[in-house]
Amino acid sequence: MSVMFDANFFIGVIVATIVSFVIGGIWYGPAFGKAWMAALGKTEADMDAMRKRGAQRVRSRVGRGVHRVVRARAPDPVRERR
Repeated sequence: MSVMFDANFFIGVIVATIVSFVIGGIWYGPAFGKAWMAALGKTEADMDAMRKRGAQRVRSRVGRGVHRVVRARAPDPVRERR
């Protein structure tokens, strides 16, 4: 069995990913969001705290990514001494 990795394959994967993300957002948001939170025993205050932690994680990961790029492009002092 051979799989052809052409442009249509990758477009289909990207479209499926976006569609599943949108459906999940609707499912856990306006459609069943309150019932889902009640089943988990969460309140709006808990959800706000989780959003703040999520934003902190995003900022941290972006900062680490920038640091890696800068560090990768900076000259290495150990290698320059050799």
